[in-house]
Amino acid sequence: GNILAQSDAVPAGWTRPTTGWLPGEYVVDVHTLTLPSGLPPGQLFFRVGLYDPVTGERLSVNGTDAVLITLPGS
Repeated sequence: GNILAQSDAVPAGWTRPTTGWLPGEYVVDVHTLTLPSGLPPGQLFFRVGLYDPVTGERLSVNGTDAVLITLPGS
């Protein structure tokens, strides 16, 4: 449950705010995360979410505020 790394930014290198997205459009957004050294072995979870830049409120994705991706344990 601890945050080990985080990256928040306007999509596509600060050039494509969601207010300009078109239906069906794909927007490529690259983020690099650096995990701290010395992590114990085990499973990690990667959470991806969107939020309203005006209110800071997380947006709902299928009834939750993020998509959870399980990364393989080391």
